[in-house]
Amino acid sequence: TIELAERSRWLRRAAEVPLNIAEISVGTAVACLPCRRQVKRSLQPEWVAGVKLLRTATEISLRIVTLNLQSGANGAKIAGGVECLEKRFAKLRDTEPPWEDLCDFA
Repeated sequence: TIELAERSRWLRRAAEVPLNIAEISVGTAVACLPCRRQVKRSLQPEWVAGVKLLRTATEISLRIVTLNLQSGANGAKIAGGVECLEKRFAKLRDTEPPWEDLCDFA
């Protein structure tokens, strides 16, 4: 039905946008890992603040994805795309977070 198709589209978008944010935040953090030892001592507080912002963006986004996927699971199982989102979510959730390593300047 049209209503089911619209709900499916909404669910995919409502979960995909925050999932993209989480993936980009973690990807950015991983890309910054090689640079952490080059951060000057005077700039370390700013670096740590940036790491905390990336971590917060990731945590909030993953929470939103969880809620949106659960709300979709409470209704009819919507075909097309949701399984892919769930796989991406699981992969990101199971990835070792780089947050502690980013703040290790030794």
